[in-house]
Amino acid sequence: MKSKIGITIIVLAFAVSWNPYWLIFAVPAFLIGVVTLWLSKKKLSAKLGWTFVPIVLWYPGFMLFMYLSMTIGQANAQNLDFIFPKDFKGTAVVISNMPCGAPVKKVSRREVLNIPEDGILLYQGTIEAGYIDHRYFRKNNAGQLNAIKSLENYMFWDDQENPPPTNKVGVFLGGMGSTVSNDPESVKYEWMSLIVSSKDSLENFNDFGYNNQMSERAEALVRNCTNK
Repeated sequence: MKSKIGITIIVLAFAVSWNPYWLIFAVPAFLIGVVTLWLSKKKLSAKLGWTFVPIVLWYPGFMLFMYLSMTIGQANAQNLDFIFPKDFKGTAVVISNMPCGAPVKKVSRREVLNIPEDGILLYQGTIEAGYIDHRYFRKNNAGQLNAIKSLENYMFWDDQENPPPTNKVGVFLGGMGSTVSNDPESVKYEWMSLIVSSKDSLENFNDFGYNNQMSERAEALVRNCTNK
């Protein structure tokens, strides 16, 4: 009986261990399964096999899981094109599920979001979490679109071989969230933020006062929209 329980625990722990978020639970469960198995009367060869074969197979299984997750995730990612005004710099906020917001517009199966001059877009659609497929553009004087690259803070770390120029403007993904408040008078909404900036100017748009002003303007727009 102990051998069956131990093997069952080992199999379940091995199956969920490919997800890195579950490793913290899978490793202790695997050890419990191994101990239970070794306390049973199962043959030594079976005990050794059920103990070491999962360990040997874990890494290739993990890599396969990550590859399939990434492939499937990217295939099903929400395709968004963000179009910023000419010379736009600063924080852009997209507020989802707004009844009076910009309607969902798709071009070649990609949603097109035109960010206004003040950087706050009320949007009728929903911005999904998870894998993303974003493209970023700014309009030039002729109304044509110039692509902007996506930037991440890690690109500028000291161990990077070819970091981008710190004065090169790109788009930093700010994050996603929803307003939370116990005040019944407060406005609740879901949002996603982006920062169009160069690395050497990024701190200007992480300033508390600047972000507080953006939040106040966003709340005023949402309140006006939802009260119509």
